Amino acid sequence: MSTSRRDKRDAAAGVIGGLAGGLAMTAVMLLAERATGEPSDAVAMLRRGQQQLGVPSRRLAAWPTLREEVVAEGGHLLLSAALGGGFGVLRRGLGLPAQPAGLVLGLGFYPLAHWLAGPLLGVMRPPWRQRPAKMAQRVALHAVFGAVTALVADRLDRRL
Repeated sequence: MSTSRRDKRDAAAGVIGGLAGGLAMTAVMLLAERATGEPSDAVAMLRRGQQQLGVPSRRLAAWPTLREEVVAEGGHLLLSAALGGGFGVLRRGLGLPAQPAGLVLGLGFYPLAHWLAGPLLGVMRPPWRQRPAKMAQRVALHAVFGAVTALVADRLDRRL
């Protein structure tokens, strides 16, 4: 099989794996939202982004509208699919089995998103201003994302 064709199959398996990982992560975030009465991180980032752009938005602590949920969680799923696609193509080069490579993906993306990009863009508080329990929850969610992404991508890759 040509490298180009193999890359396409790996990317497709990764995209589907990323969607599965993103769905698992989103489900947990929505359950936490319901349990705590606080908007999910995705909704909070959407609102902070709107504020940065001068777009009217609801208070950070207000219960999200259906539109906000769809936009915020839908964006999160698109990002998950994109990360999964990249993972699908790059994982062979990591020289790791699927599950450890997935953990590298999830745990590696967490600091890039939550410690660097989010605070620099003004959509997240810097890590030193966050509750340790909330940070631990985010680390765990990203580990789950990576593990599910790798599991699904690996299973699909074996079948393609």
